[in-house]
Amino acid sequence: MSIAALKKVTLVGIANEKDIALSDLQNLGVIHLIDISNQSLSNSQKQADPFKDNHEALAFLESCTLQQRPLRRRPKQFQPDVAIAQVLRLKARTGQLRDEAESIQNQIELLKPWGDFNLPAPKDLHGLQMYFYVISYRGLKKIIEANLAYEVVNQDPRYLYVVVIADTSPDIPFIPIAIPQDSLSQLHEKLEFTLDELEKCETRRVGETRIASLLREHLNQSLDRSELLTAAQKAYDDAGLFALQGWCPVDLVESLQVMAEARSLACEITDPSADETPPTCIENHDLIAPGEILTGFFSTPNYKGWDPSLVVYFSFIIFFGMIMSDAGYGFILLGIIFFLRSRLIASGQRNFFRMGLALSISTCVYGVLAGSYFGLNPKQIPPKWLGGFLGHLELFDGVDLKNLSIMMAVSIFVGCLHILLANTISLYNHRNSQKAIANFGWIVIIISGFSAWLTRFFFALPTLSDFLLDILAAGVVLVFLFTHPAPLTRQGLFDRLKGGLHGVYHITKVFGDILSYLRLFALGLAGSYLAITFNQLAHDAAKLGEFGFLLSFFIIVCGHGVNFALAVMGGVIHGLRLNFIEFYDWSVEGEGFKFLPFQKAIKNK
Repeated sequence: MSIAALKKVTLVGIANEKDIALSDLQNLGVIHLIDISNQSLSNSQKQADPFKDNHEALAFLESCTLQQRPLRRRPKQFQPDVAIAQVLRLKARTGQLRDEAESIQNQIELLKPWGDFNLPAPKDLHGLQMYFYVISYRGLKKIIEANLAYEVVNQDPRYLYVVVIADTSPDIPFIPIAIPQDSLSQLHEKLEFTLDELEKCETRRVGETRIASLLREHLNQSLDRSELLTAAQKAYDDAGLFALQGWCPVDLVESLQVMAEARSLACEITDPSADETPPTCIENHDLIAPGEILTGFFSTPNYKGWDPSLVVYFSFIIFFGMIMSDAGYGFILLGIIFFLRSRLIASGQRNFFRMGLALSISTCVYGVLAGSYFGLNPKQIPPKWLGGFLGHLELFDGVDLKNLSIMMAVSIFVGCLHILLANTISLYNHRNSQKAIANFGWIVIIISGFSAWLTRFFFALPTLSDFLLDILAAGVVLVFLFTHPAPLTRQGLFDRLKGGLHGVYHITKVFGDILSYLRLFALGLAGSYLAITFNQLAHDAAKLGEFGFLLSFFIIVCGHGVNFALAVMGGVIHGLRLNFIEFYDWSVEGEGFKFLPFQKAIKNK
């Protein structure tokens, strides 16, 4: 759980050995190259994707449900560019046929109520035209009043399907619909032909999956060559020599030195200067690696800062569980995660599986402690022995309004802990600066303010509460004096005063930030009461007989499905928001850029 220390590495060698040195560096994959050339790639060159067709063809084959055994050997006459073009033509043809099938199916549905007939030729109508209307039963009066020739060809409980024959567009308040030129039987024949062609394309697609591994290999080789060319353009060339410069993690410098010595390259290793900002290389244990994904959603921490992955990851897990707050939903989420396990792992998304597993467990644990199972409390769960067992595990009733003030206090307490942790981390990061005293002042303000609130409104100890408010005032003084450290000169004192007033103004901010954590309780309570409401509606509907049973089942499935989706979205959005807005603002300073090693494409899979 740290940002790896980096060294600046400069390599110098003979120009004709530049390509070999770059190839070795790419195989080693430990250096983030710095562009020290006299010319840089333009933005259009950087944004262009020369391998778009390869990516598209590969994605089309790899997304196929049925996969054939990959080719073990590369055919002698295999031409990647030709194969890619064939796959893309197959993809375009498949998409075209799907669109045609959908269009024909829509025409069939449109024509079904009118029956199977062929439209007469215009010459057979002798200047008349046929207009097709779908109208309500009351609308038929308008056609009768207009004295039009009409025929009702079909009807259903809601609409009449009426054909009007007239020489000009009828003056009635209805819009005619466009009827396909083909008859219903002709459309069915077209649909069958289209589906046959589509099936042939899908069969060809399954067959083409055998070359997916070859296209993947070709793509990786192309990416490697492209990266090699880009790296060569970042080098400095002059007088028969070349120079490369980049950042390398301290613990990998030795391997770089061994390579340089083997290639007779001059190698200089230096520490970053004070005005340099190296890329951020985060090193975490596999169990914490999902936290890097979360922090990557927002920003990359600064190299000179700290890695918030661990705190963000575990606090997000806790917040998500509090917002979901239902063990039943937690077990559903757990089932979904295990159902997708093999697919996630096979696609290289093991960290997403780990994160989903942690979120599911957090939801289950908090739901058990809150005694909530799809909106039911343990006493309502049959059989009695199971309900009794789950009742013993219940620590508090998450939906009892009698616990409203306690649950609000718990949410505020969690907010205080989170902001306290942020200021403690900032205090450590500023340990060599007077700003650390201001962070200590905020810690004093938060602890004394929360304690004063508890002692006054929960424990009715006004004397102790007043004493704690005096301590809070002392914290405000520390914030005022040390938010903006400056020398004791006239200008310095003015800057300190201005910065101190700005710091004291942040008391409103810390108050608002801590109250933001009430959303943990509010969203959890809202989800619980929605579940209870759907249960009650289903229970009432079940009393209506056989139809009531079906309606009850529909309410349970759809109601809890919607509530589950809302709870997941709320848990993700607000769980991350409390980290990226409230927590980051108090602890993370500056933004960095990611360490991107110059390496083989196969290592990025």
